Amino acid sequence: MRVSETFVKPISHYVNVSKIIESIQKLSPENLLMYLSNHDILVWKVSTDLFIAFDHESKHKNLYRVSAVSIPLNEENLLKLSLEKIYGVKLYTERDLRNILRGLIIHKEYVHALGFVIPCESEVKVMDKNKRVVGSVDLACGNFIIEIKSSFALKQEHIYQLLIYMDVLNKPYGFLVYYDKIFKFSLDKEQDKLLEAYNRLRKIYDKVSSLAENISHYENYILKRFNIKIGELMKKLDSLGLG
Repeated sequence: MRVSETFVKPISHYVNVSKIIESIQKLSPENLLMYLSNHDILVWKVSTDLFIAFDHESKHKNLYRVSAVSIPLNEENLLKLSLEKIYGVKLYTERDLRNILRGLIIHKEYVHALGFVIPCESEVKVMDKNKRVVGSVDLACGNFIIEIKSSFALKQEHIYQLLIYMDVLNKPYGFLVYYDKIFKFSLDKEQDKLLEAYNRLRKIYDKVSSLAENISHYENYILKRFNIKIGELMKKLDSLGLG
């Protein structure tokens, strides 16, 4: 392990997560949107608990979002991804937006602390048209990248996401950083998993494309999450000139 890598620590070593969560919960919806805009995430309120956002990933709706490889593959998530693919936006509840801001601030504080000992760049935008992927890497530091996860347990899907980013950025090493644990990976040793990762991503988007062709048949599935039916949501998005 290189000396610089010894400074890669769990989130709790550098960041007071509880304080960040408490501060974000106190934000008004208006201030929440303002802080997100400071991170280049432009958000509009569409209905009572539905917001649409544009960012680096949504601008390239014909590419595969690397982050999609780690989502739970239930029908609700796939339908949401299908709508986002059709309209070139992202769909969020207010709770989703607070979680996003929490992640962004944790990343910012982590990289700020790490920056005293190793040079790192945060929220690195990536796009590879040949591999048909687009995404945003949490931290790029020398010959390795870091993905920060708010969960406590290592997940196979998180490894897939990390490996794709390592491959696209041509970084030989990568770290998954959790609240109290870290895991290191070498791209040379994980070629089989890298292949699995790309296969999983393609299968997800095959399902997404199939759902997108028949999206109007799933009228009630988004109702539970966004308190709006798909048909009504599609009318609102169409009225905004999206799609």
